[in-house]
Amino acid sequence: MSKATFVREATGLVREFGPMMALMMAMNNMIGAGIWGLSIRMPYTYPGSDPTLAFIIGLIPAFFFAISYAWLASCMPRAGGDYVFISRTTNPALGYVVTIGNFLGRWFSIGFLLYTDVSLWAIAFRMLGQGTGNTALADFGSWLAAADPTIKIACALFLLFTVWLFLTIGGTAFKAYTAIIWLVPIIGAIACIALNYANPFNPTSFQSAWDAVWGNGSYNEIVAIAQKYNYSPTAPNFDATIRAVAGAALFAYSGFHNPAQWSGEIKNPKRNLLIGIIGGTLITAVIYITLANSAFYAGGEFISQYNWAYYKGKASDFVITPRIEPVLPMFGVIFAGGNVLLAFLIATAGAFSLYHVNPAALMMETRRVFSLAFDRLFPERFADVSERFHTPTWAILFMVIGGAIGIIISSPVLGPLRTLAGGINATFMYLLGYLFTGLALALLPITKPEIYESIKVEVAGVPVPAICGVAAFALGIFFFAANAQVMAPLDIFISCLVLGIGLALYIYYAYKNKKMGIDLKTLLSEIPPE
Repeated sequence: MSKATFVREATGLVREFGPMMALMMAMNNMIGAGIWGLSIRMPYTYPGSDPTLAFIIGLIPAFFFAISYAWLASCMPRAGGDYVFISRTTNPALGYVVTIGNFLGRWFSIGFLLYTDVSLWAIAFRMLGQGTGNTALADFGSWLAAADPTIKIACALFLLFTVWLFLTIGGTAFKAYTAIIWLVPIIGAIACIALNYANPFNPTSFQSAWDAVWGNGSYNEIVAIAQKYNYSPTAPNFDATIRAVAGAALFAYSGFHNPAQWSGEIKNPKRNLLIGIIGGTLITAVIYITLANSAFYAGGEFISQYNWAYYKGKASDFVITPRIEPVLPMFGVIFAGGNVLLAFLIATAGAFSLYHVNPAALMMETRRVFSLAFDRLFPERFADVSERFHTPTWAILFMVIGGAIGIIISSPVLGPLRTLAGGINATFMYLLGYLFTGLALALLPITKPEIYESIKVEVAGVPVPAICGVAAFALGIFFFAANAQVMAPLDIFISCLVLGIGLALYIYYAYKNKKMGIDLKTLLSEIPPE
């Protein structure tokens, strides 16, 4: 390997994180809007779907995707994760384009999540105030929910600033910060599950609990609004459940691969990546399945009626009930019985979860940016690492600035441009990475046999990792196609446009490196140094 092949002979990153950090980061990247929002909306979004079954079925492809990442990261533990896997085993341009699609798409998803999180905190304060009888807190939540977009932008930028601060400092401070924002919503989820299962749906008792929190007569008001707009139960539909898997459940599971992207900073990667990626996926699956199941066990048909009333009804229809977009905590908090701690844990679980996705996601995406720069396929400044903090400060700043742009675009202040934020379909980009990572694992025994030896597992001469890779590739194609069927044409166009930008950048940097006398073939056949 020539001294000039990469930006430098060592990355400057340090292996300082253990199995618990890998586990928490994977779970933080997964547990967010997918479970706290999308799950409870499935009866309306995918009529006839079974949310519990959707999360059970979704675990099957998620497991094969996760094990593909765990195996590849354990034998190639480098910053950039799937960029390295795909570019070194399958095709450099393919790895590059998929990586660009993911981290440019993340600009908008960070903005959308943080701007939305401000509204979710408003709902949390409102729920906490309603659930504990604290009028001032409920009023503050109502004020924040209706606040001017510039105030919400300022709040979202503050949240982004805290993410930037801890990501840049790294080390022990980042570990402690990660642990706190992981633990609080986990306890809230467990409390919500326990209270839901302790209160099986009974119209009379549920009405009493609901009215005690959301206003006397609120239950009947929701039922009346639903009936006014011709609500009727939808018969169970397995096809709808599969669409829910592709559009919601797999989105919710996305994030299991997080530790693979910064595997160059994980101690004992062969063991700790299996714990973080596989363990994180399985624990999250248990939380998802029980949260979804317990919510509908306790809320019954009323959840479907509330969805219908919210999405079909008008603001003027909601006289007693605060018009809040369906989120899982608003149903669980009614069983807290005025207990401040329980109400706090349940009400804030969703808000904390939408927040904790962002430091985990930015940890992942900044290492992708770093890895491209280290390969001389992006501005080399983004490969700089702080000698004090051992973090890629310029790559972090690049993604944070992108996130700030995403926050502004996600707000109403730019009008129609807001559609761009949702136009880059996250599941579309995730599944591209997953299916080609599966292909990379399937091809590993052929294209990189010397690397495959370190994870070699065979049964009757059949390479088990390669078979898992084939399964991940096939499942990725199936659910990619299923998700594409429910995407709006504009979303498909914008997502493809981003991939086109990635291809144009690859062609530019390939030409630039060739002009500089750098052998791109050699560069992209070598595994980057540690």
